[in-house]
Formats: sequence, structure tokens, C-alpha cells
Amino acid sequence: MRRANKDGHLNGMFDIHIAVPKMEQEVLEEVQKRLHPLIPKFKYFINVHNYTEDRHACFTGKSATDHDLESPGAMATLKVGNGTARGSYEQAKAIICRSMEILEAQKIYVGNFELEHFLDEQVPDFDAFDMQRDFPGYQRVEPPKAPSPENHVIYRRSLGELPTMDEIKETYARVLSVTPHQAVLFARCPQPSDNDLATLALTFYQDSRKAVLDFGKRLERAQGQLQCSDIITEQVCIVGERPK
Repeated sequence: MRRANKDGHLNGMFDIHIAVPKMEQEVLEEVQKRLHPLIPKFKYFINVHNYTEDRHACFTGKSATDHDLESPGAMATLKVGNGTARGSYEQAKAIICRSMEILEAQKIYVGNFELEHFLDEQVPDFDAFDMQRDFPGYQRVEPPKAPSPENHVIYRRSLGELPTMDEIKETYARVLSVTPHQAVLFARCPQPSDNDLATLALTFYQDSRKAVLDFGKRLERAQGQLQCSDIITEQVCIVGERPK
């Protein structure tokens, strides 16, 4: 199993997410084509499931799902950086700005961008960004809508082999006595068959750096029981959008 915050070459890197709302398939395909030279990885939202906590499976931190797009359609994602955090950030910033220009050239003004920073115990939080300076014309979705620390657990299998939302709830309640805040099902096509490769991404919001690192260790110790593909510990730096 990969551990994106532990395998060396990802430590301190950034992850870019460019989210596009649900719209006509032809428009999404055109966006995918135009973004491809910058961000080749493009995936469709198949299902977004927000969990509720109960006495058997509590949340790890405050819920913050309200920073999501109201009706998400697709997301382009890219990992950047292999040097200093500042240099990697400058690279990510340029890609984000160009990507949003591409969306707006297609008259899409209600998408958003998210910049995440991979963490481990040796990687400090990144705070050398300024919304007005670096992304003029956009506004930062402020906490708690855009929480800083998150744990993600990733499952990559054919669609028919992925655990169901109920199975996820049962597994995490039994193994860790927690429930994810959210589970998102992605695929490379908008209507995948059971044999198509798909990704299920779980999000656990946290209230502090210590909490996200500690829970990352708990996830890693439980990896055999969880049977997941990847565990990611990260800091969300920015969620940005055009003012409404």
C-alpha cells in the first residue's frame, strides 16, 4: 500500500484540484480537452455521500462539507513539486491560474480550486501564500468551510469491487470507532460499468495538525483491516472561487 505522506518523494508536495459543476457532457469533455496539457488527470463525480455521526462512530473533527460545489460534475487533479515548498507553490499557483482562465474561457465561473500540501511529522505547515496577491479576483473560502487538516483514505478498484457506502460506515465504526465525514466516488467516464476502474475517496476532517498526524498513524496501523489503496495526510491551504 502507498502512503503519500510517507514514501519520500511526495513529502512537502502539493496537490491541485480544479472542480467543475455538473453540466452538459459535451461541455465537460471540452473542458477536459483544454485542461489536458496542464492537468491530464480528469475524473467524474459519480456519487458524493455525506455521513452522519452516531454514538458508535463519531466524527474526528468538525464537519466542513459546505465548501464543496453544490452540484459537482468533474475534477482535474495534479501533484506538483519536487524541490522547495516555496518553489513548488509557485509552480502550483501558475497551473491553478491558467486552469481557471481555461474554465472561464468556456464561460464557467462557478468552479473552484483547491490547493493541498502533503504532510508528515518532518514537513511543516505551509503558510507563505496570500489570496489577494497570488489569486487576484478570487476569494478564499474561509474556515470552517475550508478546513486546514484532512486525512484521506483511497480505494482504487473496479467499480463493482469497491465497498459500498454502508460497508465503509460499518468497517470504520468496527475498526476505529469513527465515521468518515464524506465519501466521494470518482470514475474516468460519467457512466462507468462495474468493470471500469473507479476511485472511492474518504475524507476525515481534523481540528489541528497534531490530530491529523495522529489519526494518520492510526490509519496506517489499521491498513490491513481497512484494505485500502492509499492513506494521505495533508493540509488544505486554499479553496478559492469567484465571488458570487
